[in-house]
Amino acid sequence: MLAMRIRPAKGVLIAIDTDALHDRHRPARVRRWIEDKNCHVIEVDGEVAAYGVLHYKFFESGFIEMLVVGERFRRRGWPQETECFFSLRMVDISCTRFRSR
Repeated sequence: MLAMRIRPAKGVLIAIDTDALHDRHRPARVRRWIEDKNCHVIEVDGEVAAYGVLHYKFFESGFIEMLVVGERFRRRGWPQETECFFSLRMVDISCTRFRSR
């Protein structure tokens, strides 16, 4: 079983985002999401494997805008588990944010 954990993103995530190589605007967007605290990473066995972006633009409800899985972690038969894990944690983060208002 994989040891997964989610945490707020820090630093540069471009290394796991292959689309960033072809989209010159993507790195700036990712930096903004990190600065705005909308970006979270999933670590698998201590290594950053994926990141996702959670916004509150839709009637102030949490919305997962994007989920990027690093190339090295793809095709391992666990993308649905990763997406489910991220979604559940985002719901928890969203509920915590709502309760703290």
